[in-house]
Amino acid sequence: MCWAHGENANISDRNSNANRHFEQLSEHIEHINEIPQNDLKLNRLKISSMIFRQVSLSIEVKILGRKMSNVENLVKTVYVYDEDGYFEDSHIAQPNPRSPAGWLFPPRSTIVKPAMEPRMFYKIRNENATWSDWEAVPYPSKPEDFVGLEIPHQSRTQRSNILRMWLRKFVAENPTLWREKQINDEQGNLQAITIEAIPQPTAEEIAEQKAQAVRAQRDRLLSQTDYLVSGDYPISEEDLSAVKSYRQSLRDVPAQAGFPDSVVWPELPQVTVIRE
Repeated sequence: MCWAHGENANISDRNSNANRHFEQLSEHIEHINEIPQNDLKLNRLKISSMIFRQVSLSIEVKILGRKMSNVENLVKTVYVYDEDGYFEDSHIAQPNPRSPAGWLFPPRSTIVKPAMEPRMFYKIRNENATWSDWEAVPYPSKPEDFVGLEIPHQSRTQRSNILRMWLRKFVAENPTLWREKQINDEQGNLQAITIEAIPQPTAEEIAEQKAQAVRAQRDRLLSQTDYLVSGDYPISEEDLSAVKSYRQSLRDVPAQAGFPDSVVWPELPQVTVIRE
């Protein structure tokens, strides 16, 4: 196919050259009456040379055209699909030596070219017809599109590779909502992958998580003042009373009206160490 494309480009170049020489020839003939008498002989030779080149190029173009025609009669481009019916690549069918008008098609192929639009799979409509067209199937556009879709572990088709890439992309972008799920056989061997939603906590569970977080903060603040109420720390009775009041306010945090969403934290009192 590469040789055929090269020959086709060669014909186009030769045609372009022939047309350019023909235009130059026409210009010379159009202005033949304006040529000075003493230059006429020289210009006639130039025009004759151009005519010869024009004819030669025309002959070459015709020969190359016949070659291309012969090549097209020897090969036919077909479009193959995988075991699931999805387009894979282009291929070449060979003439059938037992049937001059027939062709030997590769397995799973059609003569109809898919539209090849971006982010589209193409699924063959009729696997029993070498002239079947295609159904356009869009790429998955969101994680939900993968739910229930299993990508075989052993499959390395173009479509499977693309699906695998997009599935992992969606999981990486939404790690708290989606995860890749492996599907194994009874022996534990990986058979396929798919996607599944990560169970999200209920409203009650979310409220309990917030409450636990607030209580943990409350307990941390209490532990920071344990030494002040140990009984032997040198502070005044007044300061000790303020500290105890502070600690009681911390214990009462869960009883606040806005708990756990809106909590007012008490302020730690200033204490003075008594030195002898």
